[in-house]
Amino acid sequence: MEKVSNNIKFCAFINILRTYSSEDVSISIKEINYHMKKKLGITLDRRTMYAYIKDMRNIGLEVSGYDKEKEGYFLKDFFFKEYELKLLMDSVKASKFITKKKTEELLEKISTLNFIFRGRIVESNVFIDDSGKNINEKIYDNLNLINEAITQNKKITFNYCQNDCNQGIGCNEKDDNGKGHLKVNPISMVNNHENYYLVSIQDNLEEITYYRIENMKSIEILEEEIKDPSFIENFSYGLNASDNMETIIAQDLKEYMEIGGNNGTKY
Repeated sequence: MEKVSNNIKFCAFINILRTYSSEDVSISIKEINYHMKKKLGITLDRRTMYAYIKDMRNIGLEVSGYDKEKEGYFLKDFFFKEYELKLLMDSVKASKFITKKKTEELLEKISTLNFIFRGRIVESNVFIDDSGKNINEKIYDNLNLINEAITQNKKITFNYCQNDCNQGIGCNEKDDNGKGHLKVNPISMVNNHENYYLVSIQDNLEEITYYRIENMKSIEILEEEIKDPSFIENFSYGLNASDNMETIIAQDLKEYMEIGGNNGTKY
């Protein structure tokens, strides 16, 4: 078996204390070695554990002394309190654009951000009402692609569905070159009324446009770069979503939304 470096052992030791101990629950040397064996196939002697605890304190982590009553050590909470985990879980649960499947995955990850048993207690008190949840799993691919394009300062093309992409209602087709009909300069993404929108500027319109990301299909990142910053700065008012976002929701043939007064168009 390949020798495990001391750095890896130390990191695993910290992770075990973070995951399996709290001010309410200590972890014994025997239990620590059980998890070390499971993770790395090794065990630690007492002298090594004492050295690791000393090192943890030196880098600012609060580790208890040996508790004779509880027969072990614990790492004091420095990540999330129980109510903070609950707030994070409730936010994910309430977001319509996050599908039920992804909600369950995120809740599981959030529950492991802190002491594992506390996370499980919080998670067990969470009920997922999926009646208003998005069913389009592609939205996460869309978010990744758009974020990549913005980071690389590249334009994108895509097809857009005016209503429900899952039903194929009102979707525009690709052009003769196999590209999406819409080509935009992606600027940012905003979360408003529990939906994610792309804030962009179209070359041919030279105005701010907003697209619901779950209704975007076949997104492609182009080699063509986003227009120069001086062009974008002309629209700085409309891009300031946090200050200028005004929302009007209407249920007619489609949901209509106007952001930033008259300085933008919502599709």
